[in-house]
Amino acid sequence: MTIGAGSLHGVAAGASAATVLAAITADAFINTAKIKDMSTPEESRETSEDSYIDETSGFKEFVAGMKDAGEMSITLKWNEGDVGQVALNTAFEGDGTIFGQITFTTGAKFTYYGVVTGRGLEVPKNETITRTYKIKLSGKPEWT
Repeated sequence: MTIGAGSLHGVAAGASAATVLAAITADAFINTAKIKDMSTPEESRETSEDSYIDETSGFKEFVAGMKDAGEMSITLKWNEGDVGQVALNTAFEGDGTIFGQITFTTGAKFTYYGVVTGRGLEVPKNETITRTYKIKLSGKPEWT
């Protein structure tokens, strides 16, 4: 049985392709600490209708279109000084772009490029205050 405890999420510092490539190569992502919950995106594929007036079956036909890498979320213990949260906030306040990597307890890695599309705080009366970030992936993510 594989559980999520022990999985890590990190973001690459800097916006240049060279900086990101160096982070991926050196496995030097900035850790986002105190993860409460995390989801990988649900990938989907568009379809395009390919039906014709002279179709005799009465059913529409479709062809496969482009894939969408989806949107993920990560919920963390709120800590304004955490370097990972600082990087996510900086991305949100700037152009939104972020490079990230999830390392699972199995050793599998999920590396992505995306745009931070949302952030919010949950303030329960008897539990930890958490901050949730939503990240819309752009392009093809990599599983290694």
